[in-house]
Amino acid sequence: MTSTLSGLVASYGLAGVLILMAFESCGFPFPSEVIMPTAGLLAAAGHMNLELAILAGAIGNLLGSLAAFGLAAVSRCFLVQAGGSASAPTISSSPTGGSSAGGCGRC
Repeated sequence: MTSTLSGLVASYGLAGVLILMAFESCGFPFPSEVIMPTAGLLAAAGHMNLELAILAGAIGNLLGSLAAFGLAAVSRCFLVQAGGSASAPTISSSPTGGSSAGGCGRC
């Protein structure tokens, strides 16, 4: 898998870094310990801009985290509406302290 990921970063450049880091942050087993050092090596060899590689990795990580969070939020609301068990600790900022649908508030 290491050579495959390194090859993808080398072939697709910054877009490959961004996409692979997004997938890694979303929970797919793509180790960032392979993706980012490969981008660093390519930058040291003059094939990629180091600052842009770091930025692509950070943006990819953020996008993957947001996608995973959104999927979890939608799944939780789906479970609550279907009558399943989605009981998580509720943190409410309302003065009354109450919230509907088990704390989701948007269900």
